[in-house]
Amino acid sequence: MYVLDTSLRPDTVVWCNSSRMLKIFELTVCFENNFSSSSNLKRKKYQGLVRMVNMKGWKAEIHPLQMGSRSLVDNQSFQPLSDITYTTPKDVRFLRRQLSRLALTTTFAIWCKHDSNE
Repeated sequence: MYVLDTSLRPDTVVWCNSSRMLKIFELTVCFENNFSSSSNLKRKKYQGLVRMVNMKGWKAEIHPLQMGSRSLVDNQSFQPLSDITYTTPKDVRFLRRQLSRLALTTTFAIWCKHDSNE
């Protein structure tokens, strides 16, 4: 089960052949008060893919990684990254910090262009 025919393109997929486990990580940037609904939308989007992987005898999970558009990090959504054996807490903190900066920078760029004719 290395290739499945799907048009979905998750941000990151991590798998372990020996345990037949597959984790799908999908970054979501939304308003901070929409964390719950955005997470549900991502889970729904990949539900069919998870089902297809599970039917092939693997255990698949979807993990939305949530960032607020004003750089707030939903720390709970990043917990599954810590469960990966080769990921240290320092790695996860670094990733959260980098994604937080990226979310804030891109949100500001979008706001600067909102009145532009470009």
